[in-house]
Formats: sequence, C-alpha cells, structure tokens
Amino acid sequence: MPLAAEAVAAEQQTPAQRIASLVVLAALLHAAAQSGSAVDLQSLQVAAQALTKAQQAAAAASGAEAVATQQQLLAACANLVEWAGPSIAAIGPQLFRTLLQLWGAELDSK
Repeated sequence: MPLAAEAVAAEQQTPAQRIASLVVLAALLHAAAQSGSAVDLQSLQVAAQALTKAQQAAAAASGAEAVATQQQLLAACANLVEWAGPSIAAIGPQLFRTLLQLWGAELDSK
C-alpha cells in the first residue's frame, strides 16, 4: 500500500496516471477490508495523506479528468473507511476535510 499511496500523491503525474493510481489504491483498500487484515495506523496515515494530496491536485484539474479523479477519490475514501473501521478516529479530521473539499468541488461544478 505505501507504493500505491506514493504514486497517488506524486506531483509529477498526469491526471490520467493519478486516476489509475487512485484505482489501484482503492482496490488495495477494498481488498484489505475484505480480507480482514489488521489495520496499521501508519498505513492509515499514509493513505489519508495521499488522498489529501490527490484531492488538491484534482482541484486544479478540469473537465472529465476532474470528474474521474473525484469519483476515484470518493471510492478510495469509502474503501479506507471500510478498512479502518473503529480505527478511523486516527484520521477522521483529515479524511473529513478531504471529503468536504470533494463535496465543495462537486457543488462548484454544477
């Protein structure tokens, strides 16, 4: 997961690469939740920070790329919450801020 999170947060990526990285991270988070693997607080922090950076990059994108990035961010956030379970308190404020920014971006696009 650290490599996938690093790819999501990388600044030099094109929007298409970032979207692909988000798909991979969302899939890894979903697989971790389904497998019942133990929640590692450091991995939670890394994933939450990567999603925050990806959201900031998505705010700069426009058009279809922005929409696709926002959709994949939302999927990754949902899977992160599913995996974290009760441990979500460790990243709750950061994740909440990311979700609020996603919601604000959606409202601005309408």
